[in-house]
Amino acid sequence: MDLSLYNLHYVMGLFGKLVEAKYYSNIEKNIDTSGLLVLKYPSFIACCVGVKDSHGMYGGMIQGTKGYIKSTLPPNIVGEVILHLNDEIEEKFDNSWKD
Repeated sequence: MDLSLYNLHYVMGLFGKLVEAKYYSNIEKNIDTSGLLVLKYPSFIACCVGVKDSHGMYGGMIQGTKGYIKSTLPPNIVGEVILHLNDEIEEKFDNSWKD
């Protein structure tokens, strides 16, 4: 029931209110086991994948015309992010809680 909640929270936390949302799911025993969440904003579309019926790499990527921002942790953790610009400049940021 909460498969794409973290994705929704993550994107809306970054970009705010959206114009339209659609969710396309794979259903087993009346429960969504994976799905694609498509969020429409005035100037772009965000696509989020939620999966609990398979294993694979997780993380997040925001792609734009000047480069991308990548996180290798799930959206409920975020952790270190990498800013990679098209001119090959790369910077890492990490404001994670450290003991």
